[in-house]
Amino acid sequence: MLFSFVFAHELRHVYQSRFAFPREEIKKAVQPLRRQLNYIQMPPKLFVEAEVDSELFALRTLNEMYGRKTVAHFLKSTPLPRYPYPEYPCLLQEAYGLLQP
Repeated sequence: MLFSFVFAHELRHVYQSRFAFPREEIKKAVQPLRRQLNYIQMPPKLFVEAEVDSELFALRTLNEMYGRKTVAHFLKSTPLPRYPYPEYPCLLQEAYGLLQP
């Protein structure tokens, strides 16, 4: 499942190089999360809009492929390459929830 996550993330970067993505929406959703005590110690590079967009795209892809329950278990048990600490998947899931229609 980690391969699928990383592959989807990198494919999203290809998309971003050709098309617009919701940069401002992501920025508005993530800024308040950054200020939360759980996430304030995380490095700023994690909050770059293009990276957040790619991570959320990968998360959405996994949810569609494997189902939310399986993905939730995966996120709890597998460190993600960009920031291998348990706070990061929580941040992604919160941002995902804020940005889904």
